Amino acid sequence: MAYLVYAVTFIAGFCLMSFEILASRLIEPYFGSDVYSWTNLIGTFLAAMAAGYWLGGKIAHRKAGARGAAYFLLVSGLLVAAAPLFTYSVCNWLLTFNLPVHYLSLLACLVLFAPPMIALGTLTPFVMRERTRAFNEVGLLAGRIGSVSTAGSLAGTFFTTFVFLNFESLGVKTSAQLVGALLSVSGFALALALRPGAKALAGAAVFLASNAALVAGSAGVLVPPVLGAARLVAETHSPYNTLRVLEEPWRLDSEKNIRRLVFKGGHGAHSAILVDEKTNPSLFYYTNLLTLAWGFNPSIRRIAIVGAGGGVAARDLLRWLPSSRAPGLEVDVVDIDPKTFELARRHFGYPSGDPRLRDHVADARVFFSRAQKTYDLVFLDAMGSDARIPLHLVTAEFFALVRSRLSENGVMLMHFPQYSYSKMHERTADEPTRFHALLKTLRQVFGDESVRLSVRAKLRSPEPRLAANKDFGSVFVALNADSAFDSRSAVEAFAGFEPDIAGNTLSDYLATLLAPAELKELGAAYERVPMLTDDLNRFNFLAIAQ
Repeated sequence: MAYLVYAVTFIAGFCLMSFEILASRLIEPYFGSDVYSWTNLIGTFLAAMAAGYWLGGKIAHRKAGARGAAYFLLVSGLLVAAAPLFTYSVCNWLLTFNLPVHYLSLLACLVLFAPPMIALGTLTPFVMRERTRAFNEVGLLAGRIGSVSTAGSLAGTFFTTFVFLNFESLGVKTSAQLVGALLSVSGFALALALRPGAKALAGAAVFLASNAALVAGSAGVLVPPVLGAARLVAETHSPYNTLRVLEEPWRLDSEKNIRRLVFKGGHGAHSAILVDEKTNPSLFYYTNLLTLAWGFNPSIRRIAIVGAGGGVAARDLLRWLPSSRAPGLEVDVVDIDPKTFELARRHFGYPSGDPRLRDHVADARVFFSRAQKTYDLVFLDAMGSDARIPLHLVTAEFFALVRSRLSENGVMLMHFPQYSYSKMHERTADEPTRFHALLKTLRQVFGDESVRLSVRAKLRSPEPRLAANKDFGSVFVALNADSAFDSRSAVEAFAGFEPDIAGNTLSDYLATLLAPAELKELGAAYERVPMLTDDLNRFNFLAIAQ
């Protein structure tokens, strides 16, 4: 019996941490993964476990024995297995309320995750009461229980990240249900070992059967249906994302399809192409703004692109710059998620076998820290599932690292999606925004005169529904050495550039670069906003100019 109790304690610790990691992935598509979401999740688990300890202590004090622990484990397992089934409905219902998102994520955590963790928290007091035979054994027993439980939590942490989240066919929701099933099986085994009466055994069996039914019968409801006419072309899982490729008819021509790469819950897209037999043109034409770099440095040969997406930027560069026109061209594409490269090759025309192209599975800061060469062009386009730039990629320290890897006349371009140029100037001059913070940080690293901005407001939109928001998103241009912009150099380099599907020509793209004087008058907001550093990074707390 002693070994069974310790085994159950180990499993409970395992399931606790495993479910906490999986829970973060369950709600991330709806509320993001910023510091608020993690605070709400961790706080909910701690509060629920504290409540469970208190409740278990009250019950164990009145009624000794491990039988109560067995039943609470069964309840906890059933609730854990049920949580993925209700995540979609609960989160979307909460999003209908006009409240800040961080409050809504807290409510989601309380509704979905607090009940199973309260039930799980009751285990420790029951186990302590069951195994304590004398007062002088309490300290020894508490040490053993704590050690076994923590060892289980450690195992659950690593197993979930390196096994569950790397199992391509498993998925986050099914993994959570398996955790619930493991808890219920543990509870049933403990109840069985206590030789209960027929009624008690029947009740435990009902709980176990209910859990098994949830796991076996939920395949059709775990993944919510894709909205509209889109169909699921491919889906894969990684430790970082759930990646989906969706396809739907184009609004302007129902005979043609649009293919999108979406992360996690499918809000927005990280790449979008118009499917045809030739070029698969991109609908995200900001990647064409890479051509601006040749206006500052016509001798670009070594390029690093951070954030693969569908691989469209690298694909188009290699097509526009054949070896005959750009001998010695090298393009390094960096992305932390290896699954991104797989989907880009399979569904978005990302080149395979081109000796000029190299894939690097790495975090951007790690990559540039280890880089043994300099680059003539660095394009930063790393985005999370909610279209936010990772916080460690917006700081002065990161930009200084990138600059140290630029060649003498190197150029850095950075896509900044959360910015509307026209609406920026409609805001009050006293309200600092993320744009102000990024601009100040880039100027601190590269110098005031070496930072330029390209805006999409002057470009025609590829779709009518995007026209109202066509200037949403910009590209910062930062120069390692101050130099004048010469559009003729870019025109000469990209002789093979073809107009995009909206009819924008290379000249249209080159005309998006603002004159330096247009960034001079930024008002008090620019003066007040703090520079972004690794130590003080307020990026996600600032307003969005949109």
